[in-house]
Amino acid sequence: MLPVEPDGSLDLHLLEKSIRPDTAIVSVMWANNETGVLFPIEEIAAICRSKGVVFHTDAVQVAGKLKIDVKEQGRAMLGAAAEVEGQLIAAQTELEGLRQIYTDSNVRVRSVQARIAELRRQLQKMGGKPGSTDSTAPPATDDRYPAIRELPILGVTYADLFRRTKVEEVVFETLTKQYELARVEEARETPSVKVLDEGDVPEKKSFPPRLVVILLGSLFVGAMGCVWLLATSRWQQIEPDNPGKILARDVLQTVKSKMPWNHHNGSRDQRSGLDPQDSA
Repeated sequence: MLPVEPDGSLDLHLLEKSIRPDTAIVSVMWANNETGVLFPIEEIAAICRSKGVVFHTDAVQVAGKLKIDVKEQGRAMLGAAAEVEGQLIAAQTELEGLRQIYTDSNVRVRSVQARIAELRRQLQKMGGKPGSTDSTAPPATDDRYPAIRELPILGVTYADLFRRTKVEEVVFETLTKQYELARVEEARETPSVKVLDEGDVPEKKSFPPRLVVILLGSLFVGAMGCVWLLATSRWQQIEPDNPGKILARDVLQTVKSKMPWNHHNGSRDQRSGLDPQDSA
């Protein structure tokens, strides 16, 4: 087992240096279920391919979260199976050569035997057992990856599911467009102002009572006219030298002079009808 960096990543240089001639397989998790770190599977696979070592990855944590190409997976499994079989033949040849020199209890012989057993187990795991191509039959083992014998059936199933998914995507897009168009048409046809209850013309005007207003207004105007006539007649009957009349005239002249609409060109004496020299 190799140590990881403080951030949970794997040092690829350390991995490449740690692969020895007797290394049978390299197994790495695609995604760590505790830290969430994603390991560079493609780079690790390239290193193992250059070293001639079988590469295995556990992709349980990324299933349904990352894109996994079925075609590339099948191609990789076929290539890995051929590579494992070649390594098995080479290991068997090496074992036969060692047995001519050493006994079966020798360390080198037991190491090669262990490697051959591991290669056979991996080859059987990838190749599957005869009769396992039946898609309805339950799997004989709990392996998480399909065998090479199952790839044709899985390819047909994948193509069928992919076709159905594309059809459903097209149907969904079409229905979405129609729904949006229907919403636009509905908003366009809906009036901005809606009349809830139309108004009716009144049969009889109840307010204000125009006849009463006319009569009261006429009486008020007549009364004010009479008062004005009586006041004018009384004013004319008063003597011009009456102190009250003189005081009233002075007050009236003063008030008129203070009014803004009486400010015309000329002096205040001219507006009052007096000569400036007389006032001096």
